[in-house]
Amino acid sequence: MNINLNLPPELENELCIEASQLNLPLSEYILRVLFVRQILANPPKTGAELVAYSTSSCYEVRTQSQKLG
Repeated sequence: MNINLNLPPELENELCIEASQLNLPLSEYILRVLFVRQILANPPKTGAELVAYSTSSCYEVRTQSQKLG
């Protein structure tokens, strides 16, 4: 899915800086930020939940990034 966003210039600049610090394209960085919101809303309560989350999220981010690229 493609979404066009009109970001305030300050937010766009902050996101660009953060993405460049991680050596990521802006689109991939924004995708990662969106995935992280899931863990913030419902953090893992056990080590097993953390491992399950990290492996599934990493896979989803890579898959989405490949679709964007």
